[in-house]
Amino acid sequence: MATAVSAARDIVQPVTRCRPYLSTSLYVLSDFLAMVLAYAVAILARMACGGDFTFGWYLRLSPVLVVCLIAFVVRGLYPGRGMTPVEEFRRLTLATTFVWTTLVIFTFLEHSTEAYSRLVFLSSWLLSIVTVPLGRAIVRKLAGAREWWGAPVIIVGGGVAARTVVRVLRRNPSLGLRIHSAVSNDDGQGTIEGVPVLGGLAYAGELARQSGIKTAIIALPDIGVASLTGVVNRYGKYFSELLIVSDLLGPTNCCFESRSLGHLLTIGVRQNLLRRGPRFCKRTVDLALTMLGGILLMPLVAVIAALIKFASPGPVFYSQTRIGLGQRPFSAWKFRTMVVDSERVLNEHLARDPRARQEWQQNRKLRNDPRITSIGRFLRRFSLDELPQLWNVIRGEMSLIGPRPIVAAEAPRYATYFETYARVVPGITGLWQVSGRNDTAYQQRVELDAYYVHNWSLWLDMYILAQTVVVVLSRKGAY
Repeated sequence: MATAVSAARDIVQPVTRCRPYLSTSLYVLSDFLAMVLAYAVAILARMACGGDFTFGWYLRLSPVLVVCLIAFVVRGLYPGRGMTPVEEFRRLTLATTFVWTTLVIFTFLEHSTEAYSRLVFLSSWLLSIVTVPLGRAIVRKLAGAREWWGAPVIIVGGGVAARTVVRVLRRNPSLGLRIHSAVSNDDGQGTIEGVPVLGGLAYAGELARQSGIKTAIIALPDIGVASLTGVVNRYGKYFSELLIVSDLLGPTNCCFESRSLGHLLTIGVRQNLLRRGPRFCKRTVDLALTMLGGILLMPLVAVIAALIKFASPGPVFYSQTRIGLGQRPFSAWKFRTMVVDSERVLNEHLARDPRARQEWQQNRKLRNDPRITSIGRFLRRFSLDELPQLWNVIRGEMSLIGPRPIVAAEAPRYATYFETYARVVPGITGLWQVSGRNDTAYQQRVELDAYYVHNWSLWLDMYILAQTVVVVLSRKGAY
């Protein structure tokens, strides 16, 4: 072992250009400016309403913006690396809600002669829930690809697990985890997806000491529950933060969480959408948003119906049998976007075009589909063809957000995930739609559906709704 370590010391280590303090500073600055913007807009809106209003009263309360930053620190939002957007949004919302609620209670109990407008506080809170996450998203968009963004990490491991970690972090630079190098259980030979392997696993401690890097991602393929404590004890003395990837947990492992039973380590499994409470909550939100949205969208629905009727012969609406809750079939409604004899047109096209036939067999979709009408192509680009499915939501056959509704022929492709899929209501939009839509590989769609069922929360639904708007407007992956 000593020989291996001594030999590894002669290897020239990559130079890390990461500046963790700079990334964190940008988050702090963005959060502060976003809070200032929300507070200023709320005050200006109240001033525009006229009446008894004194600007100086609210200026004296401006230190509350600094209190918000302190609340963000308490909620672990700094440095904010390796955090999913959903978790970040949850923490931001809870922190800002606590601060503004506390301020309202304080001003109410103060019994001063100054009559503060509760509307200013309410508006500031609602606006900050939007401006703060948006500000962070802009920071990641502008700086996420820079070499100095984030903090360096070391990969400890090899095989499929290590390669997967490298690919994920490279696809998501905004996570703020930049790979410096790796030590491998393959005696430190070669590279892992281009990442230099500087030595065997025995070199992990020496590498941590020389580089000063405090975070390691443990990606050993044979890590199980029994060996987890040993891994922590072995590498925890070198790194202050360990992120452990295990094949035991699989691709949808975010539904797992560590729990303690006395001195015993256990792994808890959440299946949120399989419980009555979350289902009732989700159904209530579905009905409320659908009723409100349906009323507002009625003029648009009428215009689209008229355009379809005049553009091509045939009915305005189209229904297709899909698999729903409990494997029960239901009719999913859409605006008609294809010619009436679409099956004949598809079969003829696939018979003469081998590439199209292969694309259809893989994804059940075609990038250049000859069946789609001119108005239908526009409706699909902006997902307007799915508006009639609001009726399915009211009937309880679908949800606003959920797994993608599939036809019976697709069930075998879900394999072991199908039973999980059939225990929930499918949705109009979902994780796969905001993760690339039709550009997403079919197997990844299946895994995203399973992830959603196990990890459902109102925060995740709110994130998907917000991302759906972005994806639809950008038309990414739509055809």
